[in-house]
This record gives sequence, C-alpha cells and structure tokens, in this order.
Amino acid sequence: MIHVTLEAQAEQIELENVKSVVALLNKLKRKPARCLVIREQEGGDQLLTPDAQLRYGDRIRIRDVSSRG
Repeated sequence: MIHVTLEAQAEQIELENVKSVVALLNKLKRKPARCLVIREQEGGDQLLTPDAQLRYGDRIRIRDVSSRG
C-alpha cells in the first residue's frame, strides 16, 4: 500500500498495486510535467522521477506546479 498526500487538495489517499511513479500519476490523472512527486523518508525527502519504482509503505507527497506568468 502506498500512502499519498495531494497537497493542493489537502487530501490523503491510499493506493494498492502501484509500482512506479508514472503508474501513480496515471491513476491520479496527473501529468509528470505538472507536478512534483516526493518520497517522504527519514533523513530527508527525495524527489522522484517518473521512472522511479515505488515500494510498499512509501509515503508520497504530490505537489502540483504550474506557470502563472
């Protein structure tokens, strides 16, 4: 199970059978170029790329980003 926090909506969800960041983003209908995916871990958070593999028990934070200029 992966624990996901969607920062923009202040929503927390749990997902099963999600093996990669790109699969997670597809499931959430998000584009990789429009959000940051961050693995929360002891010793400091880690920014993940779309090809990164997810592990059972991961705590993931998704932060939407966009240009407003």
